Amino acid sequence: MILLLFRLKPLPPSPPPPPPVSTKSLVSGSILSPTTKNFVRCAGLSGALAICLGVYGAHVMKENTPDELKRVCL
Repeated sequence: MILLLFRLKPLPPSPPPPPPVSTKSLVSGSILSPTTKNFVRCAGLSGALAICLGVYGAHVMKENTPDELKRVCL
């Protein structure tokens, strides 16, 4: 009996699907000039290298550094 008191409402129509996304990326697509593409690639590689060298330096410094230098740097 309780089920008869509550009627289910129909669902509203679903929204239309989003428009298709372009498969061209900003770097590999034709949006950027060749010089800009090279600059973006160089910046990415430089950033990745900086992170890798920082991590390596931090691990090496933990093992082979006197306490006085650790106190100044860290």
